[in-house]
Amino acid sequence: MVDQAELRWRIRRDLTSLLVENALAGNGITRQAERHLVPWLKLACETLDSPMSIDGLEDVAAQWRERRRPYMLAAADRADVIIVDPIPRQRGTLWWKLVHGEEPPPPL
Repeated sequence: MVDQAELRWRIRRDLTSLLVENALAGNGITRQAERHLVPWLKLACETLDSPMSIDGLEDVAAQWRERRRPYMLAAADRADVIIVDPIPRQRGTLWWKLVHGEEPPPPL
């Protein structure tokens, strides 16, 4: 079960993974993903920066599952999510941000 913050983090993680993988040792699949999937991932991240309804989040998650399927073979289950209302989280400390980046802190 994920809320909007974690969904945004997971999509950004896919985006970062694709860009780094393609920069380091890109192959045909990652280059194709950079042309077809990366623009959608960037747009989804921008969309998820604003509050959305549960239905809207479920639509984004469904599109994400379908669009990433041909390209993201490792960690395929990362997109199998159930959307829930915002989970109360404590604010990330400086240590948390240094270690985990933009990953949302665990629920309280």
